[in-house]
Amino acid sequence: VVLYAVRDPAVCEQIASVVCLATPFIHAQARPIEPAFTVLRLVLYSLAFAPGAIMAIVTLLFAVLALQAAPDSPLGQFLRDTGVPLPLILAGLAGLSAFLVWGGLRVAHRLSRWLVARLRPKIERYQTRMVHDYNHRAVRPLPVLNAQVKRDEPAIWLQVLRRVSEPTGDVRATVPLAAFLALALGASLLWEYSHEPTATASFFDIASYAAITVVIMWLVWLFLLVFYMVAAHLTFMLIPFIVRGHGGGFGEWSLYANWLMLIEARPEPAGGYRLESFRIATHGKGLHHSQIYEDERVIARIVQWLTRSTPKSDPGNGGS
Repeated sequence: VVLYAVRDPAVCEQIASVVCLATPFIHAQARPIEPAFTVLRLVLYSLAFAPGAIMAIVTLLFAVLALQAAPDSPLGQFLRDTGVPLPLILAGLAGLSAFLVWGGLRVAHRLSRWLVARLRPKIERYQTRMVHDYNHRAVRPLPVLNAQVKRDEPAIWLQVLRRVSEPTGDVRATVPLAAFLALALGASLLWEYSHEPTATASFFDIASYAAITVVIMWLVWLFLLVFYMVAAHLTFMLIPFIVRGHGGGFGEWSLYANWLMLIEARPEPAGGYRLESFRIATHGKGLHHSQIYEDERVIARIVQWLTRSTPKSDPGNGGS
């Protein structure tokens, strides 16, 4: 609180020196934002890939069902009425699938570049503002005595929270798992459909089933991706709230902010101070963190430091 306050030059001029006892200092730095853009690109590419995937499944199902179709079935009659050889129909469908995939990926590539170009400056400005707001850098070289205690319980607890609240890994690692489960579901649906009786199958039925299958696969993939992303961050949304941890530092208030910002507690403040630090080991009963306040060695060190580094108060200039 004091170090945030002395960022105001008017306040800082009234302060001669600061003593910190077992203080955890907040530090903030920007996280890499490229993983977020990678997920955005993957979602766009998967959506653009859907029309080509539908046509590819139509081609596959049409080939399987056409080979199984009885001459008097709707599909058999359709093949007989068109008069086009089956290999030529399959080649045309395959070519159309490739064209849809190529066109969709080109559109997704251009759209993702446009979105990233629009979003990157805004996100970087957000990160810069957050770093400035959280880091308490001095406006002048203010003398600060920083006393820390070994085996400080709150410091250890904050480190535990920090590690628990971190994302469990690059979110891109969840993409293959979600895609595998979605593909497995789609393959099972296609396998089941290809073994059904084909007496009532028509080209419209095949196309409808292929579209439904791809839509289901895409929705499952997207749901699993979002689920894994939220699960990876769920701990630092809930655990700090339960233990009343620092909201901004451990994600109580914003998943978005904690994905873009690394905010943690360290044993030393940000730069700009005339800093003098020391650590002691306490041996009494109770919390080590509390014993430092009444430790005679710490009190003597503070008195010595204030006598040496702090000028005497002058009522005329308001020094303290």
